[in-house]
Parts: sequence; C-alpha cells; structure tokens
Amino acid sequence: MIVINIAVQYLALFLTINQLMGVPFNQPKFCPSTNWNPNAITFANTSIAGACSNVIFINKTNGIYITENCNSQVQVWVEGNMTPVRTMSFGLNQPQGLFVRTNDNVFIDNARYNGRVEKWMLNSTFGRIVMNVTGPCYSLFIDFNSTLYCSMGTQNMVVKVPLNSGGVVPTIAAGTGGAGSSASMLSNPHGIFVDNNLTLYVADCSNNRIQSFAFNQTNGTTIAGTGASGTISLTCPTGIMFDADEYLFIVEYGGSRIIGSSFNGFRCIAGCRGPGSSPSQLNTPYSFSFDSYGNIFVADQTNCRIQKFLLSTNSCAETTTSQATTITTTMNIIHSSKKMIQLTTPSKFTDTLPITTNSHQSGM
Repeated sequence: MIVINIAVQYLALFLTINQLMGVPFNQPKFCPSTNWNPNAITFANTSIAGACSNVIFINKTNGIYITENCNSQVQVWVEGNMTPVRTMSFGLNQPQGLFVRTNDNVFIDNARYNGRVEKWMLNSTFGRIVMNVTGPCYSLFIDFNSTLYCSMGTQNMVVKVPLNSGGVVPTIAAGTGGAGSSASMLSNPHGIFVDNNLTLYVADCSNNRIQSFAFNQTNGTTIAGTGASGTISLTCPTGIMFDADEYLFIVEYGGSRIIGSSFNGFRCIAGCRGPGSSPSQLNTPYSFSFDSYGNIFVADQTNCRIQKFLLSTNSCAETTTSQATTITTTMNIIHSSKKMIQLTTPSKFTDTLPITTNSHQSGM
C-alpha cells in the first residue's frame, strides 16, 4: 500500500505557485471539513507584544509583523524565534494598519497624528512617506498593480494611491466620506482585501457587513452580514481574508470570534464560546493572519495577547484506484483572481493503490 498525503502536496504546490505570482501573504488550501484546535496557544502576551496589538501580518516565510498601537512601534519575529528580531519605532505615533511586500518592505500607518503612511525598507531605521491622509489607516493593502489602499474608518472611506506614480495624494476607492448604509457608503470601515480582479472587499464595521466593490465602481455589493440574506449575522467585522479557493474568513470584533466559509456556508471556527479570556475564547479580536501551515494567529485585543489556533484536521475525501489503470491527477488551484491554473500529472500504477489524504499541522 502506498499512502500519498494529497492535502500536503496540494498545499505545497499552491504555495509554490502563489510565491511565483508575488502574493506576499499566505492563502492556504482548506478542505470543507477543516478544523482548528479550539484551545489556542498564547504566542505573545502583553509583556512581549504590548497592550494594544492591532494588525498582524504573516509573510510567506512565516515572518510575523505586529503593530503595537500603545507602544507606537512595529515588531517582527522570524519562524522558530519567540523573541522579536526587529523593532520599528522612529517617528511612529500609534500605528495601526500594516502591509508587507515580498521584498520585506514594510508599509506602516502613521496617520493618526502625523497624517501619513510610511514605507520602511529592509534594515532601514526610518520610514519614507508614500501617502498623505487625514485620518488613521485601520488597514493597508497593496494590489498586484502596486496600488496602496488605506481604510480610513474615521472618514468612512477607503482611499488609494499608485506607488509607482511618485504621488502621495490619494483618491477615493470606496465610500463617500459620510457614514451611511447605502450601496455607495461605508460606516467605520476596517479590514480590506483586493483580489487579482481588482475587486475591493471591505469589513464595514458599523454596518455589520462585508462589502465588495468591483474595480472603479462606486456602489458595493453586500456579500456577508446585514443585507446579504442566507449568509451570517455579523457584529462589527474588522478583518477579512480569502483562502486559496476564494472562500471568505472574517474576524468579528463585536462577536469575539473568527468565521470561516466553504461551499457549505459560513461557520464559527475559533472563539465560538463567546467573549472571555480562556484559551478557547477571544475578546474583541481585531485582525488575523494564516501562516504557511494553515494555523491562525489572532490579535486578541482586550486580552492583550496574540493567540495561535493550530490547524487540527485538513483531510479531503479518499480516492481509490484500480489495477493497471492510468490515473490523471488534476489539481485545480484557484487564486483570488478567480483564474484557474490546471496542473495535470499522468501516472501508471499496476496495483490497487488506496490513496489516503492526511492532515498536516506545524507551527512555530
């Protein structure tokens, strides 16, 4: 009998292609039945990560970046090291939003009092202005065209600026600047995500919904929460992410939980017992990020800690082949652009081979 860990091979193959495409964050491939250990491990407490950790970003090599609002700094960890290897703080004042590119350039919100977003190059000790704004950027994102987006919760809009243009004055990408619940308006927006179709997704906190804005469109479509029947009820979502198959994951600040989705619909995947401080609970979580193994790291704000929920099971259906049959294994890997890359591998087997899928779990 030969046992082939299809889930692990699938994940590794997707990550390799995703790296070639330049996506700087992890979007693992999950099966519909994937589960995470309900009891989290505390990766960093208040003595290490500060009392006001806002945004967490994990890159493809499992480097962890965290903005610490109260300490006015950003800290960086590398995989396997529990001690920060870099601290960025010069000139920062209560940073919130954060984004890291594949070349390790770090984009940091420094707008609450300084009115700007800064780019910190690898090993630099100060940042360079790349965007001027009139309010804090609760979330930052850079699309494949090198356009920088800033979610301005206090201004009820998302703005953007092309990084290659040399300009620092942004234009509006979504919202009108006034709080509201119509299709063209936002109210206290937080987490943002832009796919390879340049569709902008917004965690519209005070409207308790997730909005989707097609490229250059001013009216959004509600894809989850209030106004999207048959999805899930949300209370102030603040963080969003998509997996390899474009399924949505949400941090629900007001509900103190993390929500995942698949073709089976939405479900709670972490913090499902209500707010609290036990290992199975969260209290006003703000943001999250996947590592390359599918583990979830959460900025658990009120509990002043970074929690890590280990991937528990990620097994797909079992397939058995018959004797002397030529098998063609086709993997359909769907990126956020909804473009499909099809990889076909013919294999010849002369015995009956039960091909069993196994789960994979690792961590720092």
